[in-house]
Amino acid sequence: MDKPEKRQKARLPIIHKVFMATGISPPLNCQMLDVSEYGARLRVGAPKTAPQEFLIVLDKGLTRWCQVVWRSDTEIGIKFVDPPQSLKTKEKPEETTEEE
Repeated sequence: MDKPEKRQKARLPIIHKVFMATGISPPLNCQMLDVSEYGARLRVGAPKTAPQEFLIVLDKGLTRWCQVVWRSDTEIGIKFVDPPQSLKTKEKPEETTEEE
């Protein structure tokens, strides 16, 4: 019997090379196997030791903060989350110019 789908949005199959970045060590190569608006499934070298939260680099300039929601022997499931408060950029006040 098939398990009922619990995801809010269906995941789309994809095979795409991505990088897991922690800021502590060089980014790790991963393979994205499927993705949705809210999360993805990644094949990683050592799922049991992958950090709980990390930045995933999808393409040059395209990154998302992630949190691990499940782990298997070869894969992890992640959900996309807002970056930690300490990493959010503060809005700059509008610049004013003086008329000469």
